[in-house]
Amino acid sequence: MIDSENEYVQSATAVLEELGFKVYLNAAVEGLSGLVHVFDIVARKPDRIVYVSVKPSTPLNILAEVAKSLDVKGEVFIAAVGEVDRGMRVDYNGKRLKIVDVKSPRDLADKLREALA
Repeated sequence: MIDSENEYVQSATAVLEELGFKVYLNAAVEGLSGLVHVFDIVARKPDRIVYVSVKPSTPLNILAEVAKSLDVKGEVFIAAVGEVDRGMRVDYNGKRLKIVDVKSPRDLADKLREALA
């Protein structure tokens, strides 16, 4: 867990609410496989769903989040706190999955707003 993870989640929540999403924190979601996954944030609009995870930028954390993303419909935004390994900086599945390294809650807010534009 990141020391200030709550600040990151609060920052992302504020952006999502500003963009008109209904936000659910620490939401458990049943995946396509039937497995249950927990995301830091699940944000919904009538025509859109976005899953947000805020994790330290270790390869194992990122890979675990990517695996979860394959089992849900909707967009997935993984905010990796710190610097993501160069090999992990991939825009998977076009717009559906974004892995972004973030340095601060403000940086997360800016990148999330840009990704959802």
